[in-house]
Amino acid sequence: RFDFAHLPTKTAIEINGGIWSSGRHVRGAGYLRDREKINTAQMLGWRVFELETGQVTTDNVQAIINHVTEVT
Repeated sequence: RFDFAHLPTKTAIEINGGIWSSGRHVRGAGYLRDREKINTAQMLGWRVFELETGQVTTDNVQAIINHVTEVT
């Protein structure tokens, strides 16, 4: 599962929290599972954007929307 997914364009946003506090996304097993998820999604034609919690801003999300709108 992704944190956010737009099915019509097969675009996903994955938020990787806890990077400064040894959260699940940066510990060995969790990191490997995330790579498997991202790679599998890309093989299935998904565009996946990864953000750290501090990067979840209106400007960053709007940039992703603009990119998807231009490419699609």
